[in-house]
Amino acid sequence: MSRVVTWLQHHEKRMFCFVNQRIQHDVLDLFFNAFTISEARRVMIVTALSIALFTGGDWRTAGIQSCAALAVSHLPVAIIKKNTPDCALISSFPIPAPAKIR
Repeated sequence: MSRVVTWLQHHEKRMFCFVNQRIQHDVLDLFFNAFTISEARRVMIVTALSIALFTGGDWRTAGIQSCAALAVSHLPVAIIKKNTPDCALISSFPIPAPAKIR
């Protein structure tokens, strides 16, 4: 079984590296990056609110705690984004260029 898992991991890693390093398109990269970030955030908020509003007992408590955790975790991000110019954020987190494959 471990041979199969090792083989699968090896080929998955090769495919992942190929896609991330060779297949690049500026417009699609921007679209998928924005879509992934916005959808993940939206799904988490909707799920937490749904659990808090439409369930009862321990589930309701967990939903309320999730909403509180989301609010607390997003406050520092919102404050930093509000008080920092966009160019300062970009320059402080440089993105390395993809490695060239020979």
